[in-house]
Amino acid sequence: MHVTVIESTAVSSSPVAEPNQWPWQVGQEYEYNVLSFTGTEFESETGNGNVLITNFIVRVLEPGRLVAKLANPVYGQAQNQQYKKKVFHGLDLNPVKDIDHPFEILVEGGRVVSLQIPTSFTDTYENLLKGLVSALQVDLSPTNHVHNFPNNFDKETFQGLFKKMETDVTGDCETLYSVSPISAGGLDDVLVDKVENPVEIIKSKNYGSCENRVGFYFGVPEGAVWNGIAYKENEKQFIKHTTETRLIVGEKGTIYKSEAMSSVFVNPLVYGKQKAEIYSYVGLSLSSLQPITSVEWPKTVEYRDVDSLLFTYNLTRLISRGDSNIADAQKLLQEMTPLLQDINNLPKADFLSKFNLLIESLMYMSSEQLAQMTASIEIAKSSENTAKSNMWVVYRDAVAQTGTIAAFKEIKSWILTKKIEGIEAAEVISSMASVLRFPTKELMNEFFEFAMSPEVQEQTFVNTTTLLAVTKFIASGDEDLFVNEKVIPRLSQELKQAVENGDKNKAQVYVRVLGNLAHPNILKVFAPYLEGKIAVTKYLRIQMVISLKTLANKKNEYVRAVLFSLLKNTAEPYEVRVAAALNIFLADPPQEMMQIMGHMTFADPSTQVRAVLANSITFAAGLKDPRFATLAKTAKSVLSMLPEEKFGYRYSTDSLIDDYTSDDELSHFREVSYIGSKNNLLPVYERGALRFGSTGWTEEDWFTLSVSDMQHLMEYIYSLFIHQGEKPKDEFEIKIKTILEKLNIKPEHQCDLEGSFFLNNWNQQMLLTFTEAEINSLILSLIKESNHLKQSIKSNYIKIVLQKDIFITFPLAMGMPFVFEYSEPTLLHVQNEAIATPGEDMSGNIIDKLQFTYARNLDGIAGYLDTFNDVYVAAGVVNKLQLHIPFRTRFDYELHEFRLIVEWPDRNANLIHMSVWPYTTLQKTDSLQTAAENPLSKVIERPKKVISTDIKFGQSIGTIFQFQANSYSSDYKDPTSLFDNDLLTNVRNLLYQKDIALTQFNLKYLARESKNKAFTFTVFTNTIYNQLQTKDEFEPAAVIKDITPEARRKEIINRVASEIEHGKVQLVDIIIEFAGRDTVEFILTGALANSYVDNKVQAALMYNGFQQQINAVFNMTKPEFTPLNFELALKNNLTIEYDLDILIGNEDNIHLKGVGKRSDMYKELLLNDPLGKQCLKDIGENNLYQKACYKMLLKAHAPDYFKGTLTYKDLKQTDEAFILNLLELLENWNDWEKEEDVLKTVDDGKLEIEAQAFYYDNYINYKLTSKFGEVRLNNVEGLSYYPYAMSFYAPLSSWERARNWFTGYQNLPFCTVDDNKVWTFSGRSYEYNMTGSWHVVMVDEAKDFGNELLILAQRPEKGQAEVYITYKTRTGKTLEIILTPKTYQVISNAKEICEDGVSIYYDDVAKIPLVEYYSIRGGFDEIQVFSINNGAIRLIFDNHRLVLFTDDHRSTTRGLCGQSSTEIRDDYMTPYGLVDSPQLYGASFALDGDHADPKTEELKKEAKLKAYQPVTKYTSILRSDAEWSKVANESF
Repeated sequence: MHVTVIESTAVSSSPVAEPNQWPWQVGQEYEYNVLSFTGTEFESETGNGNVLITNFIVRVLEPGRLVAKLANPVYGQAQNQQYKKKVFHGLDLNPVKDIDHPFEILVEGGRVVSLQIPTSFTDTYENLLKGLVSALQVDLSPTNHVHNFPNNFDKETFQGLFKKMETDVTGDCETLYSVSPISAGGLDDVLVDKVENPVEIIKSKNYGSCENRVGFYFGVPEGAVWNGIAYKENEKQFIKHTTETRLIVGEKGTIYKSEAMSSVFVNPLVYGKQKAEIYSYVGLSLSSLQPITSVEWPKTVEYRDVDSLLFTYNLTRLISRGDSNIADAQKLLQEMTPLLQDINNLPKADFLSKFNLLIESLMYMSSEQLAQMTASIEIAKSSENTAKSNMWVVYRDAVAQTGTIAAFKEIKSWILTKKIEGIEAAEVISSMASVLRFPTKELMNEFFEFAMSPEVQEQTFVNTTTLLAVTKFIASGDEDLFVNEKVIPRLSQELKQAVENGDKNKAQVYVRVLGNLAHPNILKVFAPYLEGKIAVTKYLRIQMVISLKTLANKKNEYVRAVLFSLLKNTAEPYEVRVAAALNIFLADPPQEMMQIMGHMTFADPSTQVRAVLANSITFAAGLKDPRFATLAKTAKSVLSMLPEEKFGYRYSTDSLIDDYTSDDELSHFREVSYIGSKNNLLPVYERGALRFGSTGWTEEDWFTLSVSDMQHLMEYIYSLFIHQGEKPKDEFEIKIKTILEKLNIKPEHQCDLEGSFFLNNWNQQMLLTFTEAEINSLILSLIKESNHLKQSIKSNYIKIVLQKDIFITFPLAMGMPFVFEYSEPTLLHVQNEAIATPGEDMSGNIIDKLQFTYARNLDGIAGYLDTFNDVYVAAGVVNKLQLHIPFRTRFDYELHEFRLIVEWPDRNANLIHMSVWPYTTLQKTDSLQTAAENPLSKVIERPKKVISTDIKFGQSIGTIFQFQANSYSSDYKDPTSLFDNDLLTNVRNLLYQKDIALTQFNLKYLARESKNKAFTFTVFTNTIYNQLQTKDEFEPAAVIKDITPEARRKEIINRVASEIEHGKVQLVDIIIEFAGRDTVEFILTGALANSYVDNKVQAALMYNGFQQQINAVFNMTKPEFTPLNFELALKNNLTIEYDLDILIGNEDNIHLKGVGKRSDMYKELLLNDPLGKQCLKDIGENNLYQKACYKMLLKAHAPDYFKGTLTYKDLKQTDEAFILNLLELLENWNDWEKEEDVLKTVDDGKLEIEAQAFYYDNYINYKLTSKFGEVRLNNVEGLSYYPYAMSFYAPLSSWERARNWFTGYQNLPFCTVDDNKVWTFSGRSYEYNMTGSWHVVMVDEAKDFGNELLILAQRPEKGQAEVYITYKTRTGKTLEIILTPKTYQVISNAKEICEDGVSIYYDDVAKIPLVEYYSIRGGFDEIQVFSINNGAIRLIFDNHRLVLFTDDHRSTTRGLCGQSSTEIRDDYMTPYGLVDSPQLYGASFALDGDHADPKTEELKKEAKLKAYQPVTKYTSILRSDAEWSKVANESF
């Protein structure tokens, strides 16, 4: 600081002779009229802001030295002004005090070097002067020019275009200069009389290229551009910020006019087309130019140097409340805590917005202040008073979201002193990764040491969560040396120690946290384990590959190379390879890799790998977001290579879907990926991810679930609930152990069970790992606590977090800081009081008093800080959502019945609240008011509401609800459009507006007006086997007079059992009751009856409610079933007949009678189907049931033509209107072609319906003819699985056939031992002629939890086969089946309940049939059909071939049918090793003995000699020999 006396020194010098003086002429005084403003506009042509009007006088004392001052400055806030158009009216401006002191400007030519300003000037005054001076800065010298631009400027013509780095108040950034002559007429707004040789200079700043950018930001999503223009594919424009300056100058150096305008465009809610607009303008117009007249500005003041025009930031002024922080925070807590006792008013009371204010109050507290706050509040922590204890919770969560170093240290002290521990401490520390605002090396080190400290590592839950938090936090910074030298080595050592100690849980944790770092050097840590140098389980190796996801997301080329190497190594377990495939698509594989992966989809030996690659390429090619442009393009380039084979959902897949339309539209990206399991329908690894946001930013909510062996886990859980029966004696004729010993079949070693669940949600991470020991420990603790089940368990859980928190500030042209804030405060509040009472025989009840609340705000605001008045001038939007569930429930359960009772509260309750509140505001920075509470806030309304409704409903059931809806948003012009898409998109469109406008929706429960406050839902189910035929004829629908439970159920059963022999009846009885002063009851009772030996299917339904009864009966005669021969199935005239009779009340019956057929056209298509031709070829070789024939049999049993007639006597007008309205609604939902012909009619009381399905083209044509005419609905879209679902092929149900289609025929896979071919469960087809030797078809000893199975087969004579089956269940039941061409014999210790037609043995422990079997005619021979263990295994035997269907015994079975692991290559494994020859493979499962076939024995011996053992060869991880290491070092 020094003192300067400002004097005038008249120096006469020509600016032409002294070019370095341009544009300031020594000895001249320039006076400018100044108009400067900054304003915010949103959804309107007017907005709020401030205006400065002054005169700016500049004297040039000597070359490079200017002195300036403001004269008569006036300033004020200006509301409802047109800032964009620079039109103002009714301004109320006041003088600005103490700013008219002179100050000095040092320049080099037109470039400002530094300032000298009075020390009394605040940063507000300093920044204003910088803004004014910046507008007059014009530097035509080549100083600081940008090299990579074709710069040019010619002094003679005074024209040019060049770029240079230039510093002004907004930043030291790349600036484009355009210098050109100005056309005539372009000087109308210049105030001086004459301008010699006018030139226009335009300056445009590029904020994407700055050497010194002023500002502060936090929480900006990766890829969101706010400081430049988004050019890259993975970037999207978040904030558009430009500054442009237009100057009119004379060639000799006079600046006649300058206009600098900063423009900022941003949506307050981050996404959407509607932008808040912030304009900051500095305009100077020369009013006089004359020689300096007065000798000096006579004032001597104290000055300080300012060495740059860069904006001077004082961040504490943005939010700081000074010394009042503690008092403010305490006041807010006292306001907020009581609100949690009145959930209905949370949205109105702005609870979550107040939570944001509380965080701001805490943000600028010192460590001492936070400690003082904690001391004053922690007393409430243990209080029995809920309101007081809630105060601690709110304070705790606010501190956790504060993100300052002081807050972090306070949380550390809480954990170390055990103020918080366990899950509570884990939830608090988990937030640190996302909220800590200053990722410095010192803070990283402190956090890391804290995470690794014994005090933390000894605490369950806290240890793992802290490690996740610190590694995620470290990954967000840029401290590469610290990560390499300290973090990775320490974590690597801990992983090594855990592996050596056999601590599987800890090993999983360190694998995950290393992956969290997303650093390439973690590959070196994982290398010895992936390369097999350090032995670990396959499961842990899979976890290592999976943990590379975050690094893959960064498109790192090293991880891409590692993943590709793992994928290509066919000697790796398929799970490891699939895990690599899932991640490699996130890493943007180049075209060369994609080409190879395309080839692998049909050439790779692993079905799972082929499936994941084919599915991933298909989905990736469909991505639309530009962020995925490279991936989508390379995927599309190989689409033509993919095989036609359909890989269903049983196989591994990577489903990537987005619904991107434009950057301004809200869209989402979702990923569902999994690694298919060898032995269970459920995968061994599943990953789900969801990203919301118009930009496709990389932040996402995601989870993973991993299990080492899914079948092991499911059987283990199953065993906890199913009583293990007494182990039966092994009295079978052929014993499994003997078979296993003969063939030397040894069960695979079963690894210990381990798994993990990972969740990345709400800016927090959670990891739960488990082994079988943890599961056992949990069960023991539950057993120990079972005595307390009858005691009431109370809980009060509250969690408040910021799902997102974004803050950005940077300076504008006038010297005011732009400020953007966006947060998503979210509340989860669960009050629970539960009591459980277990009973006998799987009965009991649970009573629960529940208060569940989920609330979240989308709270965004954009504007600027008026530093003269400490007022935030802004526009914002608050989107609120609250879901509140307040009721008492009781759940009663028995073997066949469960009942749910819901009791509504005695007070009114707002169940759902959703509102959108756009506004403008003038908010004091030290205010504790939310925007809604501020009287200066103004709601943005439009002239006309789009929707306005207030309705009450539920009167008919005595429980009254009120729906209120008011909105100005065009989103709701057509409410049905909100439900046009998939569920996820529909929910998104409902909750996140495209057109942001004032909106409020409420769904309320009205207790005072409700007569009935209890809701009961009861379901009774039962299955009756071998139901006796009750009637000889199927009767029309009739009223059921006695509707008591037993009577109506009996009547319904009688109706469906008529005309059916040995029927199986499935009964469902549903009662819905609204109980109270005016009880209302609804009853729905239905039954379905069918039989294996009867072609009839019958159903009956009764509905009773609103004093009306509706009855319906249905009868269908199924077509003849041809189980094994496609050729015979086509010859069979496939016809179904159906009758439907409906009785509404006591009116006349409505009757529908119709038929369904397979048309000749469809039959011809089946014959010409390539699969049909392949099937006929197989049949010609006497193989009736290979894959092609199986598919064609399903299709051949599907009718494609249907015709029916609906007859009625008196259809009410309301019913006719309902039908017409239904047709109109369906027409809106479907894309079809409609034709009408009013001349084609039928008699009144009749409606003819025809439907022709075109299964091969996926559409259906309908024709409806009534008394009004004929309506044709053509080209109604169908789905590919329709023929499978419509098929009448047994022994699979329609549901099973459809699921088989979706899962690539792996939901219920089949195996066929055909004449000379075998089709395995996994899909291998190989040639083999079974001989007279007994062959093992399937064998599974099932040691622990499974059911023991043995199936043997032999063919002693050509065309004659024999089958022997034994089966033991875990409940102690045994089954032995002996099948020969002439006889069959069934022996079991289960209860036999039927002998005639369908024989059934019943497992009275598991409450299911152990075996059901029957005979059907199939061609010339009788066919036996068996269903074992309630359909778990199904057999079809025609005395020659054997067909098996089962989803059990996955990967544990051995034999001719393979291992059923979904991997075809597993079906080359014999008891002796791998063999490639089909004949050797089949003979390997032949048994020695009296009937052994000599040729088979020779083949068996040959198989022993030629078999080789599979070898796992681990993948080399970025390893090179000496020669290639040298090349690699030279390359990088």
